Amino acid sequence: MTRRVPPVPSVPSVPSVPQSPISQSPISSPPPPRNTNTPNTSPPAACCLLSAPKEPPMNTQTPYLPNPPRWLCEVTEEPVTVAACLACARERRQPSCPFNVALLKALAAANEPDAAISGLHQTGYPVLRVSSLTGCVRKSWYSLRAERRLETPSQHWARLRGAIFHHALENMGEGHIERRLTAFLYDQEAAAFITGRIDGFSPERNELVDYKSTRRLPGNVRPHHHRQVLLYAWLLARNGFGPPRTIRLIYISMAKVKSFDVPPPTPAELAELETNLLVRVRRILADEPPEPTPEETWECKYCPFSECPAQVAGGGTAAGSRQQTAGNV
Repeated sequence: MTRRVPPVPSVPSVPSVPQSPISQSPISSPPPPRNTNTPNTSPPAACCLLSAPKEPPMNTQTPYLPNPPRWLCEVTEEPVTVAACLACARERRQPSCPFNVALLKALAAANEPDAAISGLHQTGYPVLRVSSLTGCVRKSWYSLRAERRLETPSQHWARLRGAIFHHALENMGEGHIERRLTAFLYDQEAAAFITGRIDGFSPERNELVDYKSTRRLPGNVRPHHHRQVLLYAWLLARNGFGPPRTIRLIYISMAKVKSFDVPPPTPAELAELETNLLVRVRRILADEPPEPTPEETWECKYCPFSECPAQVAGGGTAAGSRQQTAGNV
């Protein structure tokens, strides 16, 4: 079934504001205000951008409900709230459902809205996650404009499995802390927040670690994961930490663990990355969808956007929620 893709509000021109120096604040280079008659170079306080929202993000296409359906019932595939799903699981009303209360609670916790991202949405600027800045740029274009698609708990499982791994490692890590970093990126054509959740960073050792739970361990670092950790390194630099001295990418399957050392980017490479990042942001925010740019063969096969010509030509499936790997972004 073809999914309707509503348009994204256009981004007004951004006043020419000198780039602010890298700081220790949660948001580097705060944006100039929007929708003002005269340019104002006084940035808003970072804390107000990260406050918990009182309404859903601006791109939400469905009416706001106090207790909206969170996913589809595993058996009936009808929309269901968390409370109703938990009540059903406690009483085993659907004997064929494999999910018990503990798994469903973990799933609900893993899918809780991120207050920091919701606060960024309230500024009126687009918010692009690191995960949307790797892989096919046309998929990123669709994702920014698509209505939220409900899935069954089984379809959520890859992300839940990753969340369980990440939660355990976060509690046991020595000196590594999980954190969300955000930077504001703009030029005269486009403006957006870039945000990503880093699995582990040690300020003392200046070490960046990213975990990926996967079904099969790769022979080498997957290209989109390599680009992802470089974007994390860029976010660290933009938030005052400087480029990390060491980067480790660790793949975790149910049977084995495999890690790779990724060469940290030089300042020149970070500058080139930012230039290329701006190009990609412009393409994602453009009025018309860009050409498809799948980086790996499985991307089109599992792409959820059936209206994409490349997805149709490749015989893709709407079950795009099935992921090769899972990680926090």
